[in-house]
Amino acid sequence: MENGHEIMLSVVIDSDKIALTVRDLGDKIDLKRYRLPNLDVPSESGYGVFMIRNLMDIVEYDISHELGTELKMVKFRQEVKDG
Repeated sequence: MENGHEIMLSVVIDSDKIALTVRDLGDKIDLKRYRLPNLDVPSESGYGVFMIRNLMDIVEYDISHELGTELKMVKFRQEVKDG
């Protein structure tokens, strides 16, 4: 993320899911250049996309806007069973 660019956040929580939308007005993300991090070799970057993809149920990147990237993430609630 670049310094000085506005970021807009939206959160919707309902009975079956939480939906997060993050929109920035910086440079668009280039997912073609993204490489999975080697978890055996510590690094200072590259973990964000990896974590999002592994934690969320739905992940969508929208680069159709003139500026920036819009990231939509959804996590469905799971019933917790006693015992």
